[in-house]
Amino acid sequence: MSPIAAFQMDALDAINPKGDTTLALMLEAQARGYRVFHYLPSTLAFENGKLTAAGHFVRVHDDVNHHYDVISAETLDLRQARAPWLEVDGEMHADVALDGKARAVLMPHSDLIGDANLLVLPNID
Repeated sequence: MSPIAAFQMDALDAINPKGDTTLALMLEAQARGYRVFHYLPSTLAFENGKLTAAGHFVRVHDDVNHHYDVISAETLDLRQARAPWLEVDGEMHADVALDGKARAVLMPHSDLIGDANLLVLPNID
């Protein structure tokens, strides 16, 4: 199956196709053999270790009067689609994330193996 290029942007029917740079990127991705997936920022979610977006696979066209067709509506697991090798888990204290042995005791249902090497923090509070 072809690789997927996912694009978070405004609704496709609300853009000006004549000068929209994201549409240009979508056209290029499609020309290179990628399946193009479009989603709105409001549909992005992280639950149970999955980063998902509800959107549409689309075929885009370089035509100001008809710049896209919807192929199918789907909810896509973005991590699985683009980086299946990444191990992802939800919210936890940094000391537990960085200590795999402590995490195994305190969070026995976590799928993570070993010590974390990347932390994503929503803010510094």
